[in-house]
Amino acid sequence: MLLLSLTLSGGTTANAFLSASDLLAQCESPEAADRDSCRFFVLAVSDTMNVFVDSAPRKRLRRFYCLPINSVTDYQLTEIVVEGLNQEPTLHLGAASLIINLLRDAYPCD
Repeated sequence: MLLLSLTLSGGTTANAFLSASDLLAQCESPEAADRDSCRFFVLAVSDTMNVFVDSAPRKRLRRFYCLPINSVTDYQLTEIVVEGLNQEPTLHLGAASLIINLLRDAYPCD
């Protein structure tokens, strides 16, 4: 019933995802709440990837990117993502995948 209610009211459904285009619009919005949503989404993707890798059995997964410890702020991560999205031709794709790729390019693991 809740899913039907959300669908009928224009809300998102469980299989929906945030497109890179929608994320970029939030990031570049004049509204502070939208920009905060953008920043929190970038941080959530980054944190989720770290937890995913750290919790893998016997550390079988390698890191996708390696952030310098205690030297990158959430605002810097978001700026890297925004700059990358502005150059990205495939903004119709999911934002999370593109965020991971942009952070991998900016912070490769040696």
